[in-house]
Amino acid sequence: MSDNNIFPADADPDQVAAAVSRDGYAVLTGALDTRQLAQLSAELKPHIEATEPAGTAFLGGRTRRVVNLLARSDAVQALAIHPAVLAIADRILLPHCARYQLGYTGVMHLEPGEGAQQLHRDDRCYPIAPPCPPLILATMWALTDFVAENGGTRVVPGSHLWDEARRPSEGEVVATEMGAGSVVVYTGGVLHGGGANRSGSPINKDFLAVLDISFFQIMQCYQSTIRNCSGFLISYICRL
Repeated sequence: MSDNNIFPADADPDQVAAAVSRDGYAVLTGALDTRQLAQLSAELKPHIEATEPAGTAFLGGRTRRVVNLLARSDAVQALAIHPAVLAIADRILLPHCARYQLGYTGVMHLEPGEGAQQLHRDDRCYPIAPPCPPLILATMWALTDFVAENGGTRVVPGSHLWDEARRPSEGEVVATEMGAGSVVVYTGGVLHGGGANRSGSPINKDFLAVLDISFFQIMQCYQSTIRNCSGFLISYICRL
C-alpha cells in the first residue's frame, strides 16, 4: 500500500478526497481511540457470538456477519457521522447528487482458516456499468490490526476507472495494512475483497458503513437520526 494513500484522521479532507478520486481509496489512521474500540468490541461481541457463519463462498464459510448495527450499538452511531468521513463524502459524492444517505452497516468476524474473498465492486448492486461517477462511498473501520496474514482487506488501486472487462494482475492487488482504530475509505467502484485469515486466531475484522447517493434504494433502513449532507437531520425507520 502506497504511503500516498495514508493520512492522519485530521488531515486536510481535500488531500484525502484527491487520493480517493485518483486511486479509489485512502486510509485514515487514529480515527478511533482505545475507549471507542473497547466500547465497540463490548457492544458487538454478544451479537457476533449469537450469529452463525454465513456459509457461502462470497460471504465467507467461516465469517460471522452482523448487520443493522445502529440498532445494536451506541458506539456505531458516532462512527456513522464521523466528521472526517463526512468531509470526504461531501467532496466525493456531492458533485454528483443533492444529498447522500447511510445505506448499510455491518461487522465481519473472520474465523481461522477463512479464505480470501472474491474481488468485487460494491456498486454493482446498481444497474450502471463501470466506469461511472461514484455511487457509493464505503468505510471499513479496523477493530483489530489489519495485516495481510489475518485477512486485511485487499484493494486494486485505480480500478474504479476501469471498464467491466479489465481484470487485475496479481501485482495490482494490495493489502490495506493498518492499525486498530484506522479506517479505509473507498468508492463503490474500486475492486476489493477480504483477505484470508491465516493467523490461527479469530479476528473481529472490521465495521463497515456505506454511504449511498440518495436517489438509490438503500440496503438497510434505520431508526436513528443521521445528518445528511445539507446539515439537516433525517430519520430512518429500522428494518431488522
